[in-house]
Amino acid sequence: LGVGCKQDYQQAYYHFIKASEAGLPEAYIFLGRMYFLGAGREKNLKEARKYFELAAACDYFFAYGYLARIEFIEKHYFHGAVAYFKGVWLGVRQQKTDPDSPKLFGLNWPAS
Repeated sequence: LGVGCKQDYQQAYYHFIKASEAGLPEAYIFLGRMYFLGAGREKNLKEARKYFELAAACDYFFAYGYLARIEFIEKHYFHGAVAYFKGVWLGVRQQKTDPDSPKLFGLNWPAS
């Protein structure tokens, strides 16, 4: 959201919407984060959840961490734990099948 350049949330939102229309799970994550954090959008957990669920439907394991956080905020602890562990499971599975994938929780990206 503006790393290395001037932050322009309106432009970011426009481009993420366009990318989401192409079905890119990364775009869903960034749109969800905008609503989750209130970055350039009014903070709205319902909208954030919508975008994180779209990313999760693509088996994008990062989405489950955000869904878990929303569940914990809403005091749905069991559902939060399920979402968290599903994300971990998907992340580990992805790393075993694709060694070039990002490491679990976004740490230790492979050298390019």
